[in-house]
Amino acid sequence: MDLALPLEMPTLQTTAGWWTCPDNIWRTLGKFDPLISCTVSPSLHPPITDYLPIVTELELPLPRAMSPPLRDFCLANWNKFNKVLAEKLALCSPAKLIAKEAEFKGKVNDLMAIILEVSNTDKIVPMKMPCPFSKHLWNKDLERLKAQ
Repeated sequence: MDLALPLEMPTLQTTAGWWTCPDNIWRTLGKFDPLISCTVSPSLHPPITDYLPIVTELELPLPRAMSPPLRDFCLANWNKFNKVLAEKLALCSPAKLIAKEAEFKGKVNDLMAIILEVSNTDKIVPMKMPCPFSKHLWNKDLERLKAQ
């Protein structure tokens, strides 16, 4: 263990006006030592107090979580989406009478695969990088109304 606050650093003023050093701040020297500095800041001394503030600076590495890009359905070209979806449905999964449960499940799987294929087209539904500070309820219509 080691002293983080330098020895003989005054932190308390007595009623007689003398400065003393009653505060000891300890640190552990090891593989991970987040302490950058530890000092007393007389410029931050609040009124009507006898203690000086101790300023401790730490380095706490926090890995930033990266969000993957997402589809921006607010900016999707819905006319083109509907047109391409109708073409793909007519070509890959034409309408027919479903008689058995297995056929129904197969049709549902085909439909979901076609919808995902169309919605994963960049020209129809563009990609966006999510901003950690974005307002998730905000959209282009609200932006246009705010500008008016």
